[in-house]
Amino acid sequence: MTFKAVIIAGGASARMGADKAALAWGQNSLAAHIYTKIAAQCDEVFLSGAKDYGLPISHFKDSPSAPKGPAAALYSALDIIGEAEGFFTVPVDAPYFPDNLCERLYGPRCAIAAAPDGLHPVFGWWLTADLKRAFGASDLPQSLSMRRLAALCHAREVRWEDAQLFTNLNRREDYVRHKP
Repeated sequence: MTFKAVIIAGGASARMGADKAALAWGQNSLAAHIYTKIAAQCDEVFLSGAKDYGLPISHFKDSPSAPKGPAAALYSALDIIGEAEGFFTVPVDAPYFPDNLCERLYGPRCAIAAAPDGLHPVFGWWLTADLKRAFGASDLPQSLSMRRLAALCHAREVRWEDAQLFTNLNRREDYVRHKP
């Protein structure tokens, strides 16, 4: 089994005021840190975003026909992933995600991460067939949240007890507080 993953880095970073993926994280960029962590768990990694941030991976932009929002990365990934059973997703702005994320999410159904503070659907295992079915629905809204997509795919919730693992660096204050 070959595991594939997509780093989602296509947002505008409006609340941060700078490109989150390019921010310094230790000796590297945040994008490089996320890539290193997910590459340790998967055989092939892609980046959904406007550029590759110097990473040794393929990147792709959202398809013009994709729904608006983060789910656009998953829609667009279907053209890149090929005939894979499915793929994992992680956001570019969550540096602490679990080292066993893919191992725990993988299964016969789509899955998303959950913690005491709620659902974290950008951390997911997405079956290609389920995504195609969901995106092919005739009543699909123009803007599609990851939670709604998870519901359409009947994703199971995989729980972690430590909500800190899913800390998201959305604002400048978040970055300053967590920067190594």
